[in-house]
Amino acid sequence: MHPPAGTGPFHPGVAMRLPTPLRLVLVTLLGLLGALGGLLLLMLASVVAGPWLADNWGIVLQSVLPGSGEWLLLGAIVVTCLLAGLLPAWRASRLALADGLTPRL
Repeated sequence: MHPPAGTGPFHPGVAMRLPTPLRLVLVTLLGLLGALGGLLLLMLASVVAGPWLADNWGIVLQSVLPGSGEWLLLGAIVVTCLLAGLLPAWRASRLALADGLTPRL
């Protein structure tokens, strides 16, 4: 037995409201992964390149965990990613799928 027309998970009203939160979660996760990935790459580069830089250039790199100020900056990066994704997510939720797939000449 099928649900009545205009109800269920594929009702147009429901479909228009779901993408915005989902897109915002994805943008936030991308910002979080980018910030933590950058932190990991920085720590890895300081461990790998640190001895070479100290021997050849006299530059001493210390691999330390981020302090409270750095964690605050990483949090600001994630919030900025969320804010940067807010307008495109809202705009995408207002367009129909056919509008996004129609080629413009």
